[in-house]
Amino acid sequence: MFTTKPSKGRLLIAEPSILSDSSFNRSVILLSEHNEEGAIGFIINKPSKYILKDLIPEIESDLIIYIGGPVSNEKLYFVQ
Repeated sequence: MFTTKPSKGRLLIAEPSILSDSSFNRSVILLSEHNEEGAIGFIINKPSKYILKDLIPEIESDLIIYIGGPVSNEKLYFVQ
C-alpha cells in the first residue's frame, strides 16, 4: 500500500467509509497546514449557491463561492 505523510499542499480524498459525515462525504480537501498542533484544510469540490458579489456587493465578481468545510463557515477564505 502506498502512503505519504500529510503535508501542506497535498490533496486528501475522502474514502467511501465516511458516508455518515455529510460535511466530508465525497470531499476533496486541500491541506493548507499540517503540524504537531493540528491541520487546516479546505474542501475544494463543493460549490455553494453563492457568487462573490452576493456576499460582498461592493465587489463586482461572479467568482463561485465554495463550501470550504464545517469549521469557521462564517468566514470567507481565498485559496489561490
